[in-house]
Amino acid sequence: MKGDSALPKEHGSDASPNKVFLVGFTEKERGTLEALLGSLPKPPAVEVVNHDLHAWLDDKALQQKIKGGLPIVPSIVVRRSPKMFERLLALQPDTYVLVGGDPLDLELGPVKNKPRHVLKRPVTAENLLSLFLEARGHSTESLQAPVVGDRQIPKVHALQGATPESIDLLRKVYQSLDLKKAYAGALLALSTLTKAGAGAVLEQVRGEQGWRMRCHEGMEPEGIHALQAVIRQVEESSRIKEPVLDQIQPIGKFSHLSLYPIPLMDEGLALIALLSEGPSGGSLPWIYADVIPALQNAWIFTSIQDKSFADPVTGVFNRRFLEIELPRELFRAKRHQRRVSILFVEADGMADLARNQGEDVVYRVLKETARRLSPDDGCIRNVDLLMKYGTYSFVIVLIESDYQSTLKVVAPRVLRVIREKPFLEGEGMSFSLTASVGIANFPITSWDWKLLLAAGEKALKEAQRAGGNVVVLAKESSA
Repeated sequence: MKGDSALPKEHGSDASPNKVFLVGFTEKERGTLEALLGSLPKPPAVEVVNHDLHAWLDDKALQQKIKGGLPIVPSIVVRRSPKMFERLLALQPDTYVLVGGDPLDLELGPVKNKPRHVLKRPVTAENLLSLFLEARGHSTESLQAPVVGDRQIPKVHALQGATPESIDLLRKVYQSLDLKKAYAGALLALSTLTKAGAGAVLEQVRGEQGWRMRCHEGMEPEGIHALQAVIRQVEESSRIKEPVLDQIQPIGKFSHLSLYPIPLMDEGLALIALLSEGPSGGSLPWIYADVIPALQNAWIFTSIQDKSFADPVTGVFNRRFLEIELPRELFRAKRHQRRVSILFVEADGMADLARNQGEDVVYRVLKETARRLSPDDGCIRNVDLLMKYGTYSFVIVLIESDYQSTLKVVAPRVLRVIREKPFLEGEGMSFSLTASVGIANFPITSWDWKLLLAAGEKALKEAQRAGGNVVVLAKESSA
C-alpha cells in the first residue's frame, strides 16, 4: 500500500484507514465488520454501499474519497459484477475482497485483475488484524472492546504486536481431528499470541481422579508439579470453569499464570495453562472463543474411537451418532435462530465397483472418500460433522451454514475433492470417480430432523438418477 496517505506506514502508528467502504454486504456480515472495525484504536468512518454500485462509481465527488479510503467487497459481488469491480480496482488498487475457502479463480470468477488483498471468512478479529498487519507491516496498538447490542465483545489484547506468522498458528487448531494435535495447536497459538514463556494442556475426565497432562511446552518437571498443585487450589475455589487470567502465582521463573478452560461436553474439562513473566493484560483473546468448539469436536471424535459411535471402516462418526447429535444441533439452531445444512454425499458407481472389484477395494475407496471430505483435508471445518450414513453414503452437517453458501461454495468443493484426483493411485490401482450430492437445510426444508434426513436422502437419489456429478436441493417439506 505504498504512497497511501490514508494508511500510514510508520511503525507503531495507527493501522486503521480513515475511511472504509463496505460494498454490497448482507446486513449480518456488514454488522460484524462494522463491530470489528469499530474495535480499532481510532475507528475509521464507515460508509455502507448497497445501492446501484455502478452509479456509485460514476459519482465524481466520491471517486477521490474512494482513492483515499479502503473498499471491502464480498466475492459474490465480484463474480456478479466483474466490470464494476474492475472499475473499483482501477480507482483503489488496495481494495479488499472477502472470500471463502475456495481457490481465487472460483471465488472471483472472470475478473481480469486479481486483488492484492484478500480477507478470508469467517470474519474474526484475528484475521482482520492479520489483514491490516500484512498490508502495513507494523504492529497495532491495543484494541478497544466493540459493543454488539448490550454485549461487550472481549478485548483483543492478546493480539497486540502479533505477526502474520503468529496469526497463522491459529489455523493449526483446525487442521486435524486428532486430539493430541489439536491440543498442541491450541497451546502453541495461545502461548504465542499472549507471549507466554511456557504452557501446558491438562485434562480431567469424568470418573478419573486428578488432572492428566496432555502436552506442554517450555516446562521443567518441577514446574509441572507446581502447576498441578496450583490447579488443585483453583479447583477447590470453584473457579476452575471460568477463565483465570494473570493470577500472580510464582511457578519456577514465571510470576503470572492464566488458565483457559475448555468444557469437554458433559464428560470433563481441559485446561490450557500459560505461564509468563508479567501480566498479559487480563483480557481474553478472541481466538479462545474459536478454540473451544474446535477442541470439543476433536475430543468427541477421538473419544468415540473406542465406542459404538465410530464407523469401523472409515473411522468417522456413524449413523447412530448422527441420530443422537443432529436433534441436539437443531435444538441449538432453533434457540439461537441459526441455519444448518445437511449434505448427503455418495461416490457414483459404488455398487458396480463392488461387483467388479470386490468389497476390499470398496472399503479402501470409502476410507479415502472419508479422508477427502474431512477437516484434515480442508473440505469442511473442524466444527462441522462428517458421518458414514448408508452402505456407501456420507452425511455432512454444516453448522451455521445457509442454503446459498452451501450450494455455491461447499457442495462444489465436495464434488471437486472427489473427482479431481484418481482413487487408490498409490496402491497399484488408479481410477477416477465423481459424486452425487443432495442438500437439505434447516429450517427451509423442514424443522423436523427425521424429515430433514429423509429429504436430503431423496435429493441424493435424484442426483444419482440424473447421472451423477451434480447437486440437487431437497424440496421444502410440509412439516
